[in-house]
Amino acid sequence: MDTETITLQVPKLIYEQYKQRAKNSHRSIEDELLKVVSEAAPSKDLPPKLAEEIKAMELFSDKALWKAARSRLPATELNQLNYKQQKKGRLVFRKMS
Repeated sequence: MDTETITLQVPKLIYEQYKQRAKNSHRSIEDELLKVVSEAAPSKDLPPKLAEEIKAMELFSDKALWKAARSRLPATELNQLNYKQQKKGRLVFRKMS
């Protein structure tokens, strides 16, 4: 595997958290951070439509992404989705036009 070296300045609090996680999992801090970065990287095995949607998000501003991340459905809609998932075993989302 080809590798690249980077230097990343991390706030002390975050560093200490990952240092402790690395210790608890018997890994080096480098391996622990690499695990986190690997898990956050987009998978090449995503369905094409989902990969396309994620790619489009690269054009969003930070403000727009945070707004979307913080948005919530009303409790009644969440309860309906939860019920539907329990009943059918999965949910299928479709874009509204």
